[in-house]
Amino acid sequence: MRVHFRRPALSKKTLKSVKKSGNEAIIQVKGNQQRLLKSCEQIAVKNKKPKSRFISKNKGRNRIETREVETFTSLKYLPKKIREEWGKYLKMVIKVTRKKKEFNTRENGWVKSCETSYYISTINLTAKESAKAVRQHWSIENRNHYVRDVAMKEDKSRIRVGADMFVRLRSFSLNILRANKIENISQELYKNGLNISRIFGYTKGL
Repeated sequence: MRVHFRRPALSKKTLKSVKKSGNEAIIQVKGNQQRLLKSCEQIAVKNKKPKSRFISKNKGRNRIETREVETFTSLKYLPKKIREEWGKYLKMVIKVTRKKKEFNTRENGWVKSCETSYYISTINLTAKESAKAVRQHWSIENRNHYVRDVAMKEDKSRIRVGADMFVRLRSFSLNILRANKIENISQELYKNGLNISRIFGYTKGL
């Protein structure tokens, strides 16, 4: 069994296919899923105590980051509509709070910031296990999804039919470029747009 992270645009049909294959999934809930996001927030607020909590701290040059991960398995506060849509697959809500302090050399002082993210999971994990999974997810997010969003403009895509297939095609294309040691993806895509025959010159991944 493997635990997979999925992009928030994917629906419960994806969770169904993941479960059917004997695997599990964790989905980050973002602003484009307002009802589900508000439901996650309500669960965190109305449950007096999380099922488990894990806190870690990272220190770097001029930067201190504290991560607090909380898990909630009591889902009784989910609205009926959300329960009907997601309840069959949703086992847990994960809340991640990131507090950062960065030293501003110009102002000679520390600048504080705080960010909260929510995830839904098809499997019950401890807060420590969840923290590890989320960190691994962000390393993939930075290397893969961010490039797809910025260079390939995935977030702006209006494709609704067969959207999963186009996600795979973008990842497939990105893997070919990476295998050919392409560093500047945007510039490479631009060159390919000017001369489509360039794509037949890649020596790896085809």
